[in-house]
Amino acid sequence: ALRDFYQRCQQYKTRQAARRDKRRHNYLQPTYLSFVAFDLERTGTAKGEPRSENKIIEIGAVKVINGKITEHFEQLVNPHKPLLYHVTRLTGIKKDMLKGQPSSPQAVQDFLDFVGDHVLIGHSLDDNDLPPIRQVAKRLKIPFRNKHYDTFRLAQSLAEKHSFAYTNLEYLAEKFNVQSPNAHRAMDDAEATAKVYLKLRELYYTP
Repeated sequence: ALRDFYQRCQQYKTRQAARRDKRRHNYLQPTYLSFVAFDLERTGTAKGEPRSENKIIEIGAVKVINGKITEHFEQLVNPHKPLLYHVTRLTGIKKDMLKGQPSSPQAVQDFLDFVGDHVLIGHSLDDNDLPPIRQVAKRLKIPFRNKHYDTFRLAQSLAEKHSFAYTNLEYLAEKFNVQSPNAHRAMDDAEATAKVYLKLRELYYTP
């Protein structure tokens, strides 16, 4: 009886592991050829500030239909707070550029209107770009149920097979000869994300 119980436990663990692997496989499958790739730039947070104070200063997005970029969305956003020096140095965005720009509620509303019901794609979007959009949408009581896909996770799954030294967007763009003259600006990073995703998708489905 004890041996039968042990075998049943092992069989259960095996089935659970198989289910986890199937879910992971299904999640990683880059099935989408029509989507919106997007990127955010943000203020950064000073020492002691909560992550919620890392406010949006720019939204960039490209709409892709059947593998081709068809539309662009680009909007600077007034965060109503100072930018950290390293953010200005990295992005080139200065506080004077944000004066007179819409606040995040209006900018996010316009962005979601652009997105419609398309799948959202981003690089590390689960940790970086999706939470602030969700936060504003929740505050505005806008339903936000779009599917989303993270190219960072896809790159990680392919890294060993294809000898990627790194899986950050800048490295992948260079590896795939994706031109991004204004890296760390939202529009250029969004366009680079779309093109990198399509390149990674090719690799994923190549035996």
